[in-house]
Amino acid sequence: MTDWWSVGSSIAGAAATFAATGVALWVAVRDGRQRDAERRDQEAAQARLVTFTGISDGRLLITNHSLLPISRLLVTAKVQEADGEWKFLAVRSRATVPWPGGELGPGGRVTLPVSHRMVEPGGTLVFSPLQNGESVRVTMQLLDAQGLWWERTNDQEPVRLLQPPPYTPTTPAADTADDA
Repeated sequence: MTDWWSVGSSIAGAAATFAATGVALWVAVRDGRQRDAERRDQEAAQARLVTFTGISDGRLLITNHSLLPISRLLVTAKVQEADGEWKFLAVRSRATVPWPGGELGPGGRVTLPVSHRMVEPGGTLVFSPLQNGESVRVTMQLLDAQGLWWERTNDQEPVRLLQPPPYTPTTPAADTADDA
């Protein structure tokens, strides 16, 4: 004769074991995802601390608020035209030498003039100032102290670049005369 209590207990034990295994697997996956998110957040911490201000006066003041240096910095700016299209602006540095040591150190600042770039008839390149109220989008691509490339547009969160930008110029020198 079959002992139904034993069969029922075995089935209940198997179901409980299966459920416990499922819960353990779910906890492990969730913890792994949380660790990955924390690692990515930690990696982006320095890129979050590189900011810009001052586009309304025709100059960008880029500041490294982090405690570590930035090795390379590439800045592009676009202005929104009346038809909704985005057009590149000229971002120029008056200095032609790299920052001391080739990096923007902790607390370092650099000022870059920003203007419209136009070619007049005859091929003359002319720069004209920005107008008040123009919608401008600034994108910075930077190489942090850990050797990771980041891209940040306006005040959005930095995005990790898995490849260096196609154009990585020597970083311009800080223009300390304009920073005072």
